[in-house]
Amino acid sequence: MNSYYIIDNESNLDDNISNVMLDYPSFRSIGSSSNYEEAMNTILKRKPDIVFLNLDNVLDNAFQFVTELSTYLETIPNFVGISSTKASISFDCSSSGGGSNISSQVRLSRLQISSKT
Repeated sequence: MNSYYIIDNESNLDDNISNVMLDYPSFRSIGSSSNYEEAMNTILKRKPDIVFLNLDNVLDNAFQFVTELSTYLETIPNFVGISSTKASISFDCSSSGGGSNISSQVRLSRLQISSKT
């Protein structure tokens, strides 16, 4: 079974993601948070496969969060950045100790997640 975690402070977005994920029974939620330390601790302990991250208003620097996370984990989860305001974000984070290097251009226009009716 795969797992996902949500970093967000908007309950309606949490609900929408959870409703969409109901279409994927092989995934289960391990929770959500809008707090940096709580999110970091949960991800380190529970090691979700996917992390949905609101880029607009949750963490001061979302990519610094991913970089810090990579210093503690050999393999970081897949991150899905969600934004209604950021059109283009350059993403570059690398792990310490000469591990893997993640470098990509992430283009986010408006991602709409609709709940099931």
